[in-house]
Amino acid sequence: MDIALDLGTSRFRVGVLGHEQIWSEPATVSVDEQGTCRAGVFAEQLVGRAPRGVSVVHPIDGGVVKEFDAAVQLIRYALSLVEGGKLSRRSNVTVSVPTGLTAVERRAVEEAVRAAGAKQVRLFETVIAAAIGAGLPVAAPRGTLVLNLGAGVTEAAVVSLGGIVDARKAAVGGRNLDRAIAEAVRREYGFLIGIKTAEQLKCAAGASADTKDFEVRGRNLGNGLPESLLVPRALVASQVESYSDAIVSLLVDTLESAPPELVGDFMECGIVVSGAGAQLSGLMERLRRATEMPIQVAEDAENCVIRGLLTSHTRRRNRPVSATESAKRPSPYRRLAAGVQNLLARE
Repeated sequence: MDIALDLGTSRFRVGVLGHEQIWSEPATVSVDEQGTCRAGVFAEQLVGRAPRGVSVVHPIDGGVVKEFDAAVQLIRYALSLVEGGKLSRRSNVTVSVPTGLTAVERRAVEEAVRAAGAKQVRLFETVIAAAIGAGLPVAAPRGTLVLNLGAGVTEAAVVSLGGIVDARKAAVGGRNLDRAIAEAVRREYGFLIGIKTAEQLKCAAGASADTKDFEVRGRNLGNGLPESLLVPRALVASQVESYSDAIVSLLVDTLESAPPELVGDFMECGIVVSGAGAQLSGLMERLRRATEMPIQVAEDAENCVIRGLLTSHTRRRNRPVSATESAKRPSPYRRLAAGVQNLLARE
């Protein structure tokens, strides 16, 4: 069985080659004192509500394994979704990883997937998968600029002839924006809210352009009592603006380093945006003004990476084998002849 796995900071997505269904759940793991692990939707419900003796973690942050044991449990749970609850050691898994990971970080991802039950593990660049999933002609001799807005990391890459010409990333994402909003509320009003409340506040501000204030519930740090607070739109907007500035800076740096021949391709076909962050209100218009280039949000932007991984599986399986590759593959007869020669040499 060939499985594709997109390990995100906030959510994981998994699919099987030849099937259209994509499984997506929160990338969250809970562990109790007896060592019992739960992952996905159940663990996410415990964020901020876990009883004593239960810890809730997000083992993947920006494509990097932060908690190895929890990451193994999360991946094992993801694989069990597509294998009908029965884990086997016969699955080949392709995993998306951000650009710029060190050899140690890449090896940690690979080892975590193997420990979860995979037979073979293949690492695939996230931006390439996003471009394929968006339907872009990545194999053509044309330049394509892809901006992938994740929860833990944002990547911008120039893609041509199926490879990366230049790629840059920044440790900013939707999860970072949620933390920034929660910290701004605490700093300005002495009021403590959770990450999930901050995310809801961000979504509410983006969905309603006419609302000036948004009610949230949390704890007053002055008296320690639970209260309600009206948060002005301006506070959320200021944090969104800081997040947008970081994205614009990353995109401009990528454009400045791109070869001149490829810049003309960008101006013609525009910049393609993928990832859940593409839904953030006002961000696309800000990118258009900053770059003076057309910005296109990919269809079903959240699932571009997993669709690209599944497509890359298909292309790799159906790709004809060249004579050079065939010559490199040792046949059983060549191995037998080599073994006989070794025995004769020993005698």
